[in-house]
Amino acid sequence: MRLALLLSLLAGAAWLGFRSDEPNRPTDHVFPASRPQIPTGYKRNAWVAEPPAPLNTSDGTVAAAETLPIEAAQRNGEAVALAEVGAFDEAAAILRELAHDFPDSTVVRRNLRAVLTAIAARTRDEGNVPAALDLLEEAVRFGESPEVLGLLGSLRLEIGDVARALDDLSRAHDLAPTDVGIALAVARAYIEADRRDRALDVLLTARERGARHAAIDAMIERTSRELDAEWDFVRIETDHFELDFEPDTPSITVDEVAAQLDEAFVEVTGKLGVRIDGTPRAVLYPEVNFHALTQTPDWTQGVFDGRVKVPVGGLELDDPRLGAILRHETAHHVVAELGRERVPVWLNEGIAMWAEEIDDERRSWSEERLVGRPIVPLRQLQRPFSQLEREAAEAAYAQS
Repeated sequence: MRLALLLSLLAGAAWLGFRSDEPNRPTDHVFPASRPQIPTGYKRNAWVAEPPAPLNTSDGTVAAAETLPIEAAQRNGEAVALAEVGAFDEAAAILRELAHDFPDSTVVRRNLRAVLTAIAARTRDEGNVPAALDLLEEAVRFGESPEVLGLLGSLRLEIGDVARALDDLSRAHDLAPTDVGIALAVARAYIEADRRDRALDVLLTARERGARHAAIDAMIERTSRELDAEWDFVRIETDHFELDFEPDTPSITVDEVAAQLDEAFVEVTGKLGVRIDGTPRAVLYPEVNFHALTQTPDWTQGVFDGRVKVPVGGLELDDPRLGAILRHETAHHVVAELGRERVPVWLNEGIAMWAEEIDDERRSWSEERLVGRPIVPLRQLQRPFSQLEREAAEAAYAQS
């Protein structure tokens, strides 16, 4: 069996800026990756009613087939039958009792681990990540597997526990080096840790070993593009950001953007009434390369894909739109930290649009864009606005 991981954690979300000469225009689009749901069950062969043959252990050795007492074997069979129909909680209750009475039983431990992982996946889908983590930590005590460690690491990454996520996901990757989902999750964790070179190594090695998927290819292409573009970038620390830029970027530009980034952080967190831990990252790209590097349409003026990215020459430093764009992109960072990519597109974009304005002058712009246009169905507001035509995108922004 192989557990499908959250691909949305792997590719990240991109937030695109909208270029317009109008003073009250959308400055940014949300561009989230798809989020396949974690499955809440397993294939039939995940459950072991009886070991018909010697069992392969995780270290490659072979364990002798075991035999449970008749009554215990019957109870294990009951648990398997319950698990087959999705009654995981009832199955777990039986298997916990058996694990207490037969702590060395490979069959019981394997089944309990699988049931607990299924409950954890369901619990996570219900929105209770802390409870899901508790279940997975219990499951891993009954033996490590790529499924348990992969899901455990993915959930740690989802809540921002990058160091522990890397540990879990690396162990999962060692056990399943060709698993596409796990390889992507490991790479995503390294990117979160600002170690893109290591992320690229993991992806290239996984592909060489046989982990072939369009998502692997896309992430390799994106990570390689960023590493090539930023190999000589300089980093400074502002009051609230880490800011990367080309070494020949004019100091006046760096100083002004750094100051406005810090102002944006204070204004956005103050307006939302929240406190954000950690240090966000921002990148200044040359305008000539900005759209090629970020793979964004030519009307964008900024992007957030885990880092705030703006074109150095895209705006005059005294242009008030610069502050609006930086507040908008910073708002996406704040939402990402608070919601960990679980916030729907329309809500995320609406918060960012509200946060970018100082005097909340967006209402008249929104009303003008909606006059004579049909309401965009909510289901269309769940997908990247960049997939819409310009007029439809304006209407989507206005609704958000």
